[in-house]
Amino acid sequence: MVPTAEEPIRRDENTLIVAVSVLLAITLATALYAGFFNTRSIAIDPYVRAKPFSDTVAGGSSVSRWERTDSSWRFHYWQKRGFAFPFAGGGLRFDSASASRDLRNLQQFDRIRFRFRHIHDGSSLLRVFVEDTRIRKGQSLMVPNQTQFRPSEVWSEHALELKNLQVPSWFVAQNDLEQSEQGVQLNDVRTIHFVTPDIISNGDSGIMEVSDVRLEGRGISPMHLAMGLQV
Repeated sequence: MVPTAEEPIRRDENTLIVAVSVLLAITLATALYAGFFNTRSIAIDPYVRAKPFSDTVAGGSSVSRWERTDSSWRFHYWQKRGFAFPFAGGGLRFDSASASRDLRNLQQFDRIRFRFRHIHDGSSLLRVFVEDTRIRKGQSLMVPNQTQFRPSEVWSEHALELKNLQVPSWFVAQNDLEQSEQGVQLNDVRTIHFVTPDIISNGDSGIMEVSDVRLEGRGISPMHLAMGLQV
């Protein structure tokens, strides 16, 4: 049988259809992977140490102490008069001996996930300070990038999106930060603090308890996924 002139055209069309179908399948697989499977989660328990935190760092009189339970860090705090806006709580500080600079670079993560309970009268809106160090005018400056969450007396899970962090206005004023210096930087995080509300108080006390703290983010950046797809 003598081939007709239409057969090469049909073969080219079939080849094009197969190529487009393969490309669409790869694109769909990449999108599904990016949305559901391209994640990593790192438990920071082995890399941090607990520390008390209160307004004593600024001349106040509030008190905080911590203890380690079988599965959590427990912070007892007592707010005391003598400071305009007394505060207290506790922090988890990255251990310089075990936490690499890469782990402390939270720019590569999307959120902090943890379990928490606050034994206290009422449901207070607590603050979280993700404290990063940066060099300003030749000096090291610790910046408390802030967000908030509302726990209760029962254990519950919280996920704090790092994109929602802000440098507090009081810190900007105290340090006379220029507009260009007021952006959040998270490439050298030292401590994650859990702190009482920023309100006037004549005295208060409670217990904060935190466990299962994890950093979550993408395993492969969208840019690298796209580059892999183009190849």
